[in-house]
Order: sequence, then C-alpha cells, then structure tokens
Amino acid sequence: MVVALCLIAYRWTTPDFSFKQTAPKQAAKTTTTTTRKPAEPKRHPLAARNRPFNFESYRPTPSPEPPYVPPQTDPPRATPEPEPVETPAPMPAAPEPPLNDPATLPAQNPPPPPPPENPPPPPVDYPALLARVDDAAKRCLEALRNRDYDAAERAMKEVEAMAPDDREANRIAGWLQLSSCARSFDGHRERAISAMKPGNEFDVKTKRIAVVEATPQAVTVMVAGQLKTWQRDDIPGAVIQAVVESWFDDNPANQLFLGAYHVTKATPNLEKAEACWSKAMIGGADASLLIPLLKDPIVVKAGGAERARTSPEQ
Repeated sequence: MVVALCLIAYRWTTPDFSFKQTAPKQAAKTTTTTTRKPAEPKRHPLAARNRPFNFESYRPTPSPEPPYVPPQTDPPRATPEPEPVETPAPMPAAPEPPLNDPATLPAQNPPPPPPPENPPPPPVDYPALLARVDDAAKRCLEALRNRDYDAAERAMKEVEAMAPDDREANRIAGWLQLSSCARSFDGHRERAISAMKPGNEFDVKTKRIAVVEATPQAVTVMVAGQLKTWQRDDIPGAVIQAVVESWFDDNPANQLFLGAYHVTKATPNLEKAEACWSKAMIGGADASLLIPLLKDPIVVKAGGAERARTSPEQ
C-alpha cells in the first residue's frame, strides 16, 4: 500500500518532460541552401539539477476516500468445560431378616402348579377294552345267525371309537365288513330262491335235485325219487349254497358274500370260508380284513361249540 502511494506521489511531483523539435526556418528567397545543425532540445529547469527524490520530506496528498479499515470479527469463543456429574452414593444394603422370621418362612400350603396346556391322556385299561370288543363280537355273530344285520352292525359301532390299538381297530373293521357281506349274501339268496322255477335242477353234494313247485312260502323238490317240501326259511344250507352259486356270476365280490355265509350259518365251515375269500383275493376283491376273522377267538369258539353239539357221537 505504501509503495503504491509513493508511486502516485512521484508521478504527481515529477515534471513532464517534453521535447519539441522545431523545423529550421527557411531562408527567404535565397538561392543557396545552407545546412544547419539542429538545435538541441531544451532541458527542464528541474532536470538540470539532477537531484534524487527525497522520500523523507515527501508528504502525500490526502485521498478524498476514507482509509480502508478491515472488518472486526468476534474473538473465538472458548468451549465450555463439561460440568462434573455427581455419582449418587450407593444405597445401603438392607439388613438381613432375623432367623425364624414369619415373613421369610415358606408357606405351609403352597398353591398347586397350573395344569399343563395338553394334559397327558389317561392310562388305557387294555384288558377292559378287549373284554368289551369280545362282547360286541359275540353279539354281532349271534345277530348275524339270526339274520338281524342292523343289530350286528350296531354292536360293532358301539366299540369302534374305543379301539385301544390298530390291531383291535382292524378287528372291528373286519366284523363290520363281515356284517355287510352277510347282508349282501342274504339279498342274493332271496332273489335266487324267488327265481326258482319247476324244472330247475341243482347239484347238492353227491345228489341232484329238481324243483317241482316254488311258491313265496315253500319249495317242493324231487330228491332220489322222493318229494320234499321246505319252507323258505328252512331250506337246508347245502341247497341254498347250490342255488345261490348258480345265481352268481364271475364277479370276485360274490366270493366274499359266499364266505360270509359259511362263517355265519348255523354250522360254520371255516375251511370253505377261507377257500372263498382266497378265491376272491385272487380275483381282485379285498378280503384283507375278513381272512384274520377265521382265527378270531369268537369265531373259532363258536364253530367248535357248534361242531361239538352236532357231533354223531352225541
């Protein structure tokens, strides 16, 4: 800034030197031309002095504009120191209760624990359930022999939901299928007997019988040269089997019905029932629940008792 002011003052006080050259005057009406040496330029009076500029005695001319004053800024603020945090004094420990204090003694009768969400099932009385299933099977077999199929199915339905395991559940399902097959065989028997006409012949064991007369109430046949008349409900089982077998077609399900008849007739024949059900299985019918019934204690016991009652020794 000072250097700039000095340059301004120097230019202000230094005279402006100008050198002017004047052309030589021509001689008026002269015939001869004379050559004159050009005059030297005049020096400024101050330049002749050749004195150095005195900076000490120089006083600059005041400027009309006010001097530049830099803006004042606030001094940086000091960061306040964090106030000390007072740590609370620890609470005094509670005094231990004296021994035998009633407030610290356990209750004499503690409350019972809450019951679990899924309580375990009660224990199963297996022998009692087996006894109930056996009793239902006895009533079912008795109803089937009397051709009361509704009562037979109702007896097994009562114990169907209380089977203690899968084995007993399959046993109950087998008795229900036996009832259904026996009902179906009874329907085929009624239709086959109703379709009997005079002149029909059937092979019964080693004999051949011929129908002489058939009414809704009775049937008259010729056997070995003799006439025999049976009420429809009293026709021998061998004759019924021969009549129904002649009525059946090749459907393997018919063997299921015929096997049920051999199990539920008055004198059970388990060997013939097994042969019929095996033939049905070969043909594609499902007898997986029926075949185990041939070894059911209720069926075996009933068949043994019936054979003992009708034995020739008695």
